[in-house]
Amino acid sequence: MLLAFSGLSIGIIATAFVLTNFAHGIWASRFLVNVFYLAIVALVTFGAVRWFAGSNLTKLLLLITLIGYVMFGFAAIDHANWRYTSNWAGTHSLAKWFVTHNLYHGYGQYFEAGAPLLDIASNERITARPLSCNTGYLIPRLSSGDDQFWFGAAALPSSQTPQFVVFAQADPKWARCTIKSFGNPAMKLKHGALDIWVYRHDLSQPLIMAHDDFKHKWMLMNIANNRKAITKVGTTLGISSGWAQNAYTWLLKKGIAQ
Repeated sequence: MLLAFSGLSIGIIATAFVLTNFAHGIWASRFLVNVFYLAIVALVTFGAVRWFAGSNLTKLLLLITLIGYVMFGFAAIDHANWRYTSNWAGTHSLAKWFVTHNLYHGYGQYFEAGAPLLDIASNERITARPLSCNTGYLIPRLSSGDDQFWFGAAALPSSQTPQFVVFAQADPKWARCTIKSFGNPAMKLKHGALDIWVYRHDLSQPLIMAHDDFKHKWMLMNIANNRKAITKVGTTLGISSGWAQNAYTWLLKKGIAQ
């Protein structure tokens, strides 16, 4: 039963990975991490079932595979040891710098600036929310549902000023997104490879407005891409796509399609 569950789970994860279009970059492999653990469960379960009935060759192959898994795990941990340090990417030193400069509330890049970790690194003295730069706007990073948890009405009280935006100096796109969303800063500071822009006004309202503009722009882009896809399918099949376009228009008006 456990073997069947593991095999079925691996198949579903792999299928969803491909069908949801995540398989277009090496970075996406992190979504397959459960396959690694399920494969171990399946292997151990198979070994337990076949150990006494299997041949010596089967036992040898099983042991070699298990040893390989252990060695691969240790090699992966050793290769990625930077992820397990308490000062990941200089987060502690950045948090100390913020406290020294009386900056306790703001926004920043998820990975490059370690925005989600600043709260932990500063013993909850700093509140920093991760943003993404998308289609020219700074928007809440929503991949973990944190639009509800981190961007609620009381997430960043408007009375808390000044507020900062921290991002990598090597990312000019972020500078453009920040200016488009928040305007020009009162001060531009630097810490290591990071740019830190300081604003003397509350940024939560401009963020909400930028997010609304982004959603509207994304909706229009999505509709345009869907219409192109409908036309392409009709052309490929050699049939008129007018009826499909009309159906899509009707679905949009009814709020069924996007």
